[in-house]
Amino acid sequence: MVIAELVLVLSNRHSYGFTASQVRDCPLPIIGLPHLEVEHKRLCRRVLKLQIEHGSDYVDACNAARMEGRYCDVAMGYDRHFDLLSAIQRVEP
Repeated sequence: MVIAELVLVLSNRHSYGFTASQVRDCPLPIIGLPHLEVEHKRLCRRVLKLQIEHGSDYVDACNAARMEGRYCDVAMGYDRHFDLLSAIQRVEP
């Protein structure tokens, strides 16, 4: 959750205005600290990578990464942001 908040604040154009790659690169050293306990470190790295590669927001990238881990490639819903993620097929109910 803290990583998601960090990404949200850094990507806000009105506060810090970091580029997408800066937003991705900022939390990576934090996630990689050996004595800092971060749940799902590998998932966090994957989420940041998906966010940059596809231009999606952190939450959509997180959902897509969780779906990948469960071998699920279809999302049902009206959220068109999933269309940005090539590994996920969005189906409207």
